[in-house]
Amino acid sequence: MTDSRDDVASISIVIPCYNRAGLVGQAIESALAYGEGAEVIVVDDGSTDASWEVISSFDDRVRRFRIPNGGVSAARNFGVAQATSAFIRFLDSDDRMAPQGVSALVAAQKTAPSNAIVFGDASAIGPDGKALSQCGYGYAAVARPGLISRATLLSRIMSPLLPLYPRDALQRLGGFDPAFTLGEDQELAVRLVAAGYEFHRVPVIVAEVREHGGARLSRTITAVWYDRQVDVFSAIVRHMETATPPITPHEASALATMLWVVARDAARARYRPQAECLFAFATKLVGLAAAPPRLRPLYRWVGLYRTERIIEVGKRVLRGVRRPAAGEELGTIDSDLAA
Repeated sequence: MTDSRDDVASISIVIPCYNRAGLVGQAIESALAYGEGAEVIVVDDGSTDASWEVISSFDDRVRRFRIPNGGVSAARNFGVAQATSAFIRFLDSDDRMAPQGVSALVAAQKTAPSNAIVFGDASAIGPDGKALSQCGYGYAAVARPGLISRATLLSRIMSPLLPLYPRDALQRLGGFDPAFTLGEDQELAVRLVAAGYEFHRVPVIVAEVREHGGARLSRTITAVWYDRQVDVFSAIVRHMETATPPITPHEASALATMLWVVARDAARARYRPQAECLFAFATKLVGLAAAPPRLRPLYRWVGLYRTERIIEVGKRVLRGVRRPAAGEELGTIDSDLAA
């Protein structure tokens, strides 16, 4: 791995944008507030609104590019390919960067091991830009400053807004996988760790993540959403199976627990094929160890998917959503359990 610490005086801030005319200007302004130590690269991913006009209004203060729509991963990778700095910061076009926090990352990187990727925390802001919480995102609640364990990484989502990525690491591993339109950030983080990089937490706010009514890079919960979860978790499991050093039982348990939660939610939403795939990933890693102990006999007897359907129907009955009248035909409930 190349040690790029001597080149850390400058960074490249890459902002992918798709149809964010109302917010991308704020994102760019927050990046420019870092000062002359950074180049700001904005990639318009084929926007159909006035985003390009807003981006162009910053003139030569930003390096701007307009490409055909290919998704956020492709836009980020394009920005990395244009970057001239040794380190990369990503910023979504509806969020804001915290310049002082990023300065702390830059300082920490200078003394970090050559295989380290330093990252910070994030806070949440509302549509009006006002703070909603101090640390609504990131690892502040689960990790101390310094090196985080692979188990911790496997139990959370490493947002691309948090790290200061070495450009050579991104180039070496091919950056974000454009095949993934969901979970691409976590897949990249796991791929980096499997290749020998380490994530080190610096306890400073480096990004402000906006909660608003608009879409956040496709987060609608549908069958397609769970299909994408299956794809990305399949890749993550493969990465950890070939990681150096090999995955430990503790790490396998952390990953399986995360898988189990998503599989359970898919089952309770009646997405059977996706739920069964996710359950299969989890049980391949640790058997039923990720399941609540009191439910394991039921899982063995009834099956994973059907058990979750029984639990979901039971909860609805208790909430009064479904109150079968005396003599009501049971076919409706039976089909609900079998779905």
